[in-house]
Amino acid sequence: MKQERSALAAQIFILIFAAVLLVMAGLAPSVARWYVALRPMQPGVYTALLVSWYGCTAPAALALWQLWRLLAVIRVGAPFCGANCARIRRVGWCALICALVCAGGGVRYAPLFLVTAAMLFLFFVLQIVAACFRAAADCGVGVPTLRDVA
Repeated sequence: MKQERSALAAQIFILIFAAVLLVMAGLAPSVARWYVALRPMQPGVYTALLVSWYGCTAPAALALWQLWRLLAVIRVGAPFCGANCARIRRVGWCALICALVCAGGGVRYAPLFLVTAAMLFLFFVLQIVAACFRAAADCGVGVPTLRDVA
């Protein structure tokens, strides 16, 4: 089953991203200090980078967890269930939270506005994808017995 293999491969990448997220949670101060030392920057860039990073860490972890659960349900053959619609929406809301956090950091370090724009775009795309999943779930696509898999 190609769908199951693809979902499994995606779950492996989620584990890799989760590990990187944990490592960066510990290394963020050193990495930010190194980055700021590369060239002269405005005062407050170091703080803006750290606040943005740590402000996005919890939403990123939640998004990874939601994606993990979504893929687990896909692997059992019920992608278009109500629970997956909610999971996709939650990932979108995590992107919106990161957009707002990075917008705040962008006041001190303008390139964070690029992250804000990317996260806003992701938020809107995920809301559309969730609506498509909801429409498919309402039409009965997928396995009805797994409609509300938690």
